[in-house]
Amino acid sequence: LNPFDPDQIDVSVKLSAPNGEEIITHGFYYLPYFKNPFKDIWIPDTTSFKFRLRFSPNQIGAWKGEVKLVVKGFDTANSSSSFNCLESGHKGVLKTSKTGTLSDRYLYESETGNTFIPIGHNITTRGYDVKLHRNELHKKWITELSDNGGNFFRMELPPGGALPDWPTWPYDSASYMACFDYSGKLDKMYGFDEIFELAELKEMYFIMMRHHVEVMHGTSWDSWTNNPYKVAFNLTSSEGYFSKPEILKLQQNTLQYIMARWGYSPSFAFYSYQEIDIWTSMIGLDDNEKFNIIADWLVAMKQEVRDNCHFLSDMYIFPFTSNFSSSKLKQTASSSAKRMLEESDVIGLHAYHNEKKQNCITRYDYVTDLLKGWNNTKPVLLDEVGLQMPDIYCCTDVDFHNTVWSTSFMGGMGMGLHWNWDRGIHDKQYYQMYNHVSAFYKNENLREDKYKQQRWKND
Repeated sequence: LNPFDPDQIDVSVKLSAPNGEEIITHGFYYLPYFKNPFKDIWIPDTTSFKFRLRFSPNQIGAWKGEVKLVVKGFDTANSSSSFNCLESGHKGVLKTSKTGTLSDRYLYESETGNTFIPIGHNITTRGYDVKLHRNELHKKWITELSDNGGNFFRMELPPGGALPDWPTWPYDSASYMACFDYSGKLDKMYGFDEIFELAELKEMYFIMMRHHVEVMHGTSWDSWTNNPYKVAFNLTSSEGYFSKPEILKLQQNTLQYIMARWGYSPSFAFYSYQEIDIWTSMIGLDDNEKFNIIADWLVAMKQEVRDNCHFLSDMYIFPFTSNFSSSKLKQTASSSAKRMLEESDVIGLHAYHNEKKQNCITRYDYVTDLLKGWNNTKPVLLDEVGLQMPDIYCCTDVDFHNTVWSTSFMGGMGMGLHWNWDRGIHDKQYYQMYNHVSAFYKNENLREDKYKQQRWKND
């Protein structure tokens, strides 16, 4: 049996809340690991419980659970359990509001009702192999961020890391099996578990961002050439990746695994795909067709999570780059990009510039335009900002300071998330600036007081 194929073996639990509501979530195949920092590897441990179920109860009192095991060729097995939920004092999950006012530009914490202003940056690594030492660095950076006024980060689910259905590096002749069998990623997923546990301990929230491996043409370890679905199904174009039923079924299996393993976490605030407009330029059809194919696919993936998985947060971001005309993103636009934004709970935008005018004026215009285009009904987040290539790989304290403060006042739901995560921000301790931003916002209720961004021209 392939333990990653729910058609062969599926563990699920129906949870009954104290008020009678029912929630169904799936189990996932799991192995624990030891750390060997000298060899920079995780070493498999043993366990009698190779399937795990994770859940965060949101009601105080007595819960009941009915576990069901379905194995192909065998009778269904069932077992019952119960547990009692006590108050934790946790701030809860992040929520959007639907008041029709300026308040809708901001998120709030479900348990406290407090406005949430994101303060932080990207903590992620594009690389062919996220080894143990890199995972430990991620944990160090999250701790530094938390200890200095930060409350939010964007974490990549990369092909060289915990992305389940992507091959391990270096590839071999059986690499295409990754889309069927995730066993080669169990160690990296165990490391990713530790990221979640740390974020929960620190009450940090984050975006889990999928690296754009779907159609990317770039380095060998994340390109369309080595996409396991392309290899397994002999695809001659990327269009089939988004439309063939047998491929969609495998992608939905991966989503079920991702949400079973990590969808329980209140810190997991958003599930995000990456720079959708770049994908469309790589499919090879006319613009409208390309957008419709990707929009259909995104809707199907989101619906799969909502219908068959349990994702505690249930919020999604499908970000665009600033190279994509902002006029196409307005509510009145005829472009199919509108469909993607309708499915996106927060509008994400990436804006890299080197000139002061662009960084302080053009970014402001992007945010203002999107807020007006959607009548302030959706929060806007600059989830990638920074200098353009090649200067993205270096950043002065002045540039970082100006980016942090200027993006905080542009009308988005919080600070723009700097991309230069491990190329200065932590090595040079720039993250200490967040203490001042946090102190500034501490007694401000942007959501209730309905602040509105303004810009004064000063050349």
